[in-house]
Amino acid sequence: MGAVEIVLGPINSGKTRNVIGEYVDCVRRHGCHRALLILPTSGKATQTRRRILLDYKINGSLSPQIMPFKHVIQRVLESARYPTSPISDAGRFLLLESIVKRMDESGELRFFKNVARFPGLIEVASQLIRELKLCEVTPEQFSAALNRRGSTTRDGEIAVIYSRYQHELHERSLYDTEGGYWIATEILRKKGSPELQDLELVIVDGFHSFTSAELTLVEELSKFVPRIVFTLDYDDAPDRRDLFAAPARTLLALRQRFPDIKETTMGANPS
Repeated sequence: MGAVEIVLGPINSGKTRNVIGEYVDCVRRHGCHRALLILPTSGKATQTRRRILLDYKINGSLSPQIMPFKHVIQRVLESARYPTSPISDAGRFLLLESIVKRMDESGELRFFKNVARFPGLIEVASQLIRELKLCEVTPEQFSAALNRRGSTTRDGEIAVIYSRYQHELHERSLYDTEGGYWIATEILRKKGSPELQDLELVIVDGFHSFTSAELTLVEELSKFVPRIVFTLDYDDAPDRRDLFAAPARTLLALRQRFPDIKETTMGANPS
């Protein structure tokens, strides 16, 4: 397993500037295919790519690997020629709507019967499924957990909706963004990714928190990438701990996931 590091420090302490410098250095020495910079959004990735090409005078013909997690997933699936296509948010809504409609018509809905035709039910089901998937809870695991604790009618119907939604995705050779994490992680675990196999450095910058699915994906990358670097806005000063309670939970999650993580702290820049 490669080395995993985290650079901690208050906002504007220079964390991002330092890790981008390391990213650029790796690209210049080894090529774009050797470094990956993961950022929270596509917009941030575009902005950072433009900044690197201009500020660091990198050859414009190069294609730096700078992207959000969802594009990392696409790279892994495409390089493995995985026979599925992504489903859009609108497609997800329509699929769930169809499932709920069929359940209503067949008399399977009791708790949700009076709201089966309302968009709000679909939105609630969609959000819950997203959260379950990002926590890496499969339909089978969700149903088993409900059976162990004794499920309500509401929970039981949600479990059926989730199970049928996942079945429909499989039957139609589709995947949603959250399920893409599962597929990409399994591909990396079993055979790796030709496009990512030669990486020397992965930097994960600008995040305040991580889902379980995101950390599992990075954990698989760390098994063949020599160096993984996270950054996190964090200040442990006694008078600021309440402001950084959420990052403190993120730091704890990273320490639990990567017990040997190396921590570096940067001080605030003088004003």
